[in-house]
Amino acid sequence: NAYDLKLYQQRNRHRVPVLRFNGSTEFLTSPDADGWSIGNGLSDSSCSFGLSIRLNNAVQTAALISKWDSLAASLEWRVGLNTGKPWIRVRDASVGASVFRAADVALLAGKDYRIVITYDNAVGSGATWANGVAIYVNGVAVASTATNNALYVATENSTGLVRIANDNFAPAQPYMGYMEGGEFGPVYNKGTALTAAQV
Repeated sequence: NAYDLKLYQQRNRHRVPVLRFNGSTEFLTSPDADGWSIGNGLSDSSCSFGLSIRLNNAVQTAALISKWDSLAASLEWRVGLNTGKPWIRVRDASVGASVFRAADVALLAGKDYRIVITYDNAVGSGATWANGVAIYVNGVAVASTATNNALYVATENSTGLVRIANDNFAPAQPYMGYMEGGEFGPVYNKGTALTAAQV
């Protein structure tokens, strides 16, 4: 529980609880629930993810929050870093097709970032899913590149755990760095793609 930690970061007048992940054995899990699945095999709901982080190593490929569990045949969605660039990847397990969108510029080590990734199913869905994604860094929409797949329809509602700072894929891609909790902690909202003003 991020609220129980004794490691804090000062933000204005607030003391924010911070988790430090070692990039190997430290991560959090949450039990499966329908609310964690954005798709039902036929369509995907709009959604938004938000995290506040500081990287130890800028050039890393890592999961920040994921429902990406190969052991439970649960490859649904994965929000993280691809060589230091914020990205989201989703998978249609029934046809083995993935789509993703990644920021064009990598984050730097030692700096604080608030990353928000939104998906609007009214803008992109199915084979154009990644067109519905927007990536924000510290409140500003950043340039990003979509990679779509003509075979993709929607994610499946599976039974895998949700993980913070790791996934359960082979090989696993754990996160090394800091992540804030409390009011600046991880955010997940199913059914809503936050607007730029809300971000």
